[in-house]
Amino acid sequence: SPHHMRVSPLSSLELHAAQPRAYAAMAAKYYGDGDGDGEQYDVRNDTDVARWAAAWFEHAYSEDLVRRTSLTLTVVRGERPLFTRTHAANAAPGSPEERMLFRIASITKTFTGTAVVLLAERRRFTLDDAVLDVLRRYKADAFADAYADILDGVRVRNLLNHDAGFDETTIGMLARTHDERKTLVDALAASKPHRVAPPRTLTSYSNYGFSVA
Repeated sequence: SPHHMRVSPLSSLELHAAQPRAYAAMAAKYYGDGDGDGEQYDVRNDTDVARWAAAWFEHAYSEDLVRRTSLTLTVVRGERPLFTRTHAANAAPGSPEERMLFRIASITKTFTGTAVVLLAERRRFTLDDAVLDVLRRYKADAFADAYADILDGVRVRNLLNHDAGFDETTIGMLARTHDERKTLVDALAASKPHRVAPPRTLTSYSNYGFSVA
């Protein structure tokens, strides 16, 4: 039925490339052997939606993968919240949310995109300028030379639109400990992707593109 979902509490999460076994194991606890015995939830029913959210939150929190970071989940229908719960990784339950540590991850793309557009508004470059030209204009010749093969033909807006044509990977971009952290330039060097399509012909989510931006 289009109004019912027989799903895992994790069904709204994509399998994250960096942790496929962890997410697969979490999903398996709800999918079982795939025979369709998962609990049904009626998406039209506010109580069912809240039950689904609560089950998702409790199971996600039970996994070490999620427990290490703070987590807030709110499910809203229209303007009315159906479910809200918060887990603070670095503070006692009930402590002020402003003290919590959240892994903001790709929310940084919002800041990066805003900064790039502001610079374009100030005429430092245009969104249609070639990335290699902008790099060389601002004395980043070494970087431009090292990445000319994959940045050739790429415009600034392609980095923001995820259509520069890069093959995406997270290997080498993430650090599990403080000591493993790299500078941005070193991280880009360690995870240089292949160009799999000409710019503007393929939309593919790109951490690398935004890192270049």
